[in-house]
Amino acid sequence: MNKSDLISCLAKACNLSKKDAVQIVNSIFSVHNNEGIIVRTLLKDEKISISGFGTFYIRKLGCRNLKVPTRANENIFVPASCYVNFKPSKILRNTIKNLK
Repeated sequence: MNKSDLISCLAKACNLSKKDAVQIVNSIFSVHNNEGIIVRTLLKDEKISISGFGTFYIRKLGCRNLKVPTRANENIFVPASCYVNFKPSKILRNTIKNLK
């Protein structure tokens, strides 16, 4: 499913016009100019918990040195970084686990 499929499903499920569904999806997921609710919340270093679905949060990694396994005594410096992590809820994990 892509963004346009999501908009179509939302419009159909909630009996909305496509224009209204586009506004809702963009207000939640937009990353352009940090307009989306999810992006703004994550930039404040806050978690987003959706009951029954899961939690989005920022994971921070410090800088570190990694050994290069193919070259003796050589290390690579990896700078500190952040990334978005998602932890599915127990309900979602069990639902996916039971797929056949």
